[in-house]
Amino acid sequence: MQRTCTGWVFARASSNHVLNSDRLIRADPYSVEIELMIEEKLKVQGQQLEIQQHLSFEPGAKQIRYRIETYIFSPVSLQINGENYKAADCLRFFKNFIRLRPPSIDLEHFANGSVASNHLSEALAELEKLPTELALERFLQVNKLFALTYKRSLRLKTHNLYDELDLQDSEARHYVELIQKALDVYRLQAKRLREIGKTIGSECDVFCDEFMSVITLYYLQKMIVRIQRESSKNILLSLWESENRYRKEHHQESFSEQSSQEQQLYRWRLLTKYVSSCLFLNIKPHVGPTFLVHSLYGFAAAVSMIFATVIAFAWQGQYGALSANLFVALVIGYIFKDRIKDLLKEQLSKRFKKWIPDRRLEILRDERYHVGDCKESFEFFDVRRLPEPVRRLRQRAQSVKGIYDWRFESILLYKKELTVKTDPALFRDTRYGLMDTTWFNLMPFLNFIDIDEADLPVADDSSMHISQADKIYHLYFVRRLFTLTADKRESVKDEIIRVVLTNKGVKSMKTLDI
Repeated sequence: MQRTCTGWVFARASSNHVLNSDRLIRADPYSVEIELMIEEKLKVQGQQLEIQQHLSFEPGAKQIRYRIETYIFSPVSLQINGENYKAADCLRFFKNFIRLRPPSIDLEHFANGSVASNHLSEALAELEKLPTELALERFLQVNKLFALTYKRSLRLKTHNLYDELDLQDSEARHYVELIQKALDVYRLQAKRLREIGKTIGSECDVFCDEFMSVITLYYLQKMIVRIQRESSKNILLSLWESENRYRKEHHQESFSEQSSQEQQLYRWRLLTKYVSSCLFLNIKPHVGPTFLVHSLYGFAAAVSMIFATVIAFAWQGQYGALSANLFVALVIGYIFKDRIKDLLKEQLSKRFKKWIPDRRLEILRDERYHVGDCKESFEFFDVRRLPEPVRRLRQRAQSVKGIYDWRFESILLYKKELTVKTDPALFRDTRYGLMDTTWFNLMPFLNFIDIDEADLPVADDSSMHISQADKIYHLYFVRRLFTLTADKRESVKDEIIRVVLTNKGVKSMKTLDI
């Protein structure tokens, strides 16, 4: 099924591309019901965990909302507890990125030219009539989005063929023809793009052409290395060589002979960020307490002031306006007033913890338009407060079955709730979808980790040679995804992840199927 919107053709990804996902319904009482698909991916990036939620939904609702609770179980010996790590410390361990997702166009439709070419021509005709400032903004958007759409189309087509080790010659030729035609859709407009770029003072079209050339070579070489049929490999290799000559002729700075490998990688990463920048939303921390916090603190101050005033009035009525007893009463009332205020602030903050996040992030488009919010909170707590499904999941995940004692672990709960308005202006020229990425830095949790290696208790053989092995620690992440179903009941999806640590950092990560 395909959907046409602002000139692009939208195609829903097939279910075989979705990992750890469910089809969920978000029921908003102020809008129509929409279908929300959430696809989750986890990666180890150096000493950090990268957690991605890919959200896809249909237009028609005012907003989408979901909440994720992550219970982090760590050995007591790592000292990850409320005494060593406060909420303000934990805020620095988590970083969030939110971006839009480019349109999905099948490479066959892209190569056909009737969709992408017409949209590009119409967009260029439109921006020629705009003032210079608006024309520059639209010029950047059109070029970058075209390059990103091409990349997605090429990636999906490549992944569909990737498992065909014995790729037939006819399939290889068809693949090569599609790529060449898709590239020609953009390059046939190169002269017009360059004229417009010179007029408004931008080289975005040149950089986008370089981006598409490099990404084409990248996916081609993945296929060339993968497939086994020599004749098919030669067909792909001919296009690779042709595209490499094009890159050398039109983008000499991108060619490896012109600079070192480090400079080439730096240029590619910078180019990728530049082209992808049109999709990223701005994340801005909310400054200052919320209205609820001000109200609670005001209530605490009012109660403490009432206590001090009652003491003063009672003693003044009994001992008079000027007396030593009244002076003592006022001092005592002042002391307890401050204690009462601080105690009430602490207790009210705990009681209303659910509605008072430790960090509020505003989601902005172009630093101007507010499109959503992200709320985060952190909490260390006792295992006896654990929800029963989380407790059972953690117990079954123990690597050595039958050996589990909750007294040997500390628990940190990280909550994150995301709300985004589905304004059509926000998703102009893109898919109705978002990519929500969280980076979790584990390095601060290694402050109290033990030595590198330890002796094995038993020798490997009769030579009595005692071997050593890396000393490892297991962190368990129980993640709970909360949404609302069509009948307005809360739906929960649970999963558990084991992360293996050494004093050097993250050794491995695995999602457990239990």
